[in-house]
Amino acid sequence: MKKIVFLLLAVTCCVLVSCNKDRKSPTVTVETEPLENAVFLNGETLSFKVIVTDNKTLASAKAIMQAYPDGEQLLEIFGTEYADSIVIDYDYIVNIPIEGNYELKYIASDEEGNETNRQGAIFSLKP
Repeated sequence: MKKIVFLLLAVTCCVLVSCNKDRKSPTVTVETEPLENAVFLNGETLSFKVIVTDNKTLASAKAIMQAYPDGEQLLEIFGTEYADSIVIDYDYIVNIPIEGNYELKYIASDEEGNETNRQGAIFSLKP
């Protein structure tokens, strides 16, 4: 009888623990970024600001600037952690030898492993 009670107690604990698992991915809010199809010349500043929040605890957040559509990475910026959010606030001074199309992507994850991948603007950089 003790074994049955113990087994039922163990199953109940497992069910309660699994019900508390975080299934919600972080929220990525873009405050500023380049306009779609904008053109930036060498010496100009491209700015973006993103705020990442989560219902529980954030693990990381980053912004990636990469060639579009082939994905060659130009820049990777990690966010600054605050009490309840991660902020990515960056000014990029354009300095490239070859013109091309680029895109911003924002990637955030929480401690449970939930991840958000958000597509940002597509724009052009020219020397």
